[in-house]
Amino acid sequence: MIPAQKSNNFLILLTISLFLFNCTKKARYSNSLYGVKVYKEAKVDSEVIGTIEFIEPIYIQDDKPFSDNMIKISFQGRTAFVEKEFLSIEKVQFYYNVIASNLNLRSAPGLKSEKLILLPKGTKGEILSISKDPVTIDGRKGFWFQTKFQDKEGWIFSGYTLIATTLDYFQEDLPDDYKISLRSIDLYSGTLEQFKGKGKIELSYENSDFKVYQVSYPKNDDCDSPDDRILFESKLDGRLFYDKGVVQQTIRKTNYPIHDSILTYSIGCKCCCPWSSTEVYFLRKTVQAIYFEDTNTKPMCFFGDEYKSNYSENRMNSENHLLTFWKFSDCRSFGGIEIDSEYPVVAFKGNLFAEIFFEGDSVKIEQFRNVEIPAKYSESWKNSTAIK
Repeated sequence: MIPAQKSNNFLILLTISLFLFNCTKKARYSNSLYGVKVYKEAKVDSEVIGTIEFIEPIYIQDDKPFSDNMIKISFQGRTAFVEKEFLSIEKVQFYYNVIASNLNLRSAPGLKSEKLILLPKGTKGEILSISKDPVTIDGRKGFWFQTKFQDKEGWIFSGYTLIATTLDYFQEDLPDDYKISLRSIDLYSGTLEQFKGKGKIELSYENSDFKVYQVSYPKNDDCDSPDDRILFESKLDGRLFYDKGVVQQTIRKTNYPIHDSILTYSIGCKCCCPWSSTEVYFLRKTVQAIYFEDTNTKPMCFFGDEYKSNYSENRMNSENHLLTFWKFSDCRSFGGIEIDSEYPVVAFKGNLFAEIFFEGDSVKIEQFRNVEIPAKYSESWKNSTAIK
């Protein structure tokens, strides 16, 4: 039996030794709100033995990467591995911004827990911790965030918030990519006859002002030569319009999403990493176009922020006006979630509501950013018809 005094001294020495041992290791943190997966072996297809939250330190045993960019760490008294790309030298703080009209702060994660107070729209605060598993509420996938508001500490649902690593992010306007901009199409100085010897020409759509042709060229490897092109011929004076900035463009739907418009799909480059987009062309007197989220899509992340789809819902009201609501996927931080192919989005960079319609021969766009359905459109939205 160890005497009491010696036993106490032994425990003190052991505690000091463990403290010094941890201090000699390099502490890192998760740069993902959703934490970092911990692997049994130095490869991403090995067994996942846990997840380290963004608020917890990660003690590095060896900075030298193993296979698949894996780093050796200490985890629950054993050696384990994490992916280096999801580590930060300093602790990362995450913030939320409430975009719903009101959001309940609850005493615990879950809809059955006590409601403490309502957080008004625009409330911003720190995320203290995050629930382990995603949940779905009102059709929205998200997590529960722990936070503090007016001296009350509780939990809010992430599905009605924006997320960032700095409060300044919420003060900035969304970039131009997140608004609808109307642009005019280039006028071509030649005639339709000049295109007939270059490829197959087919009349695909016609209204009172324009004839629209699909031109299909012989396929080749020339970087600058288009594969397919759409020509717009004015019935008023025979002028031709087309988009010069694309190498492949096809018609998907006509008189869609509203009358006197067509939906197209475009590819912008043959000899580089190509961009692609769906656009609507409005055809009255002149040709104008907007980028358009085509169908009613679900938000998904594909291999992080490089490939993603946004949430979109498109409707037609009784006046033949297009009503559209988009939410822009935030795929920047998925360290603790498997996205080998795709994963439902739990956070958004922002959203956009717009009404698009003809006023005479002019295209009008009323748009609102970072709001849900505006109050003055609530009845029109509720009584509108989904378009597909």
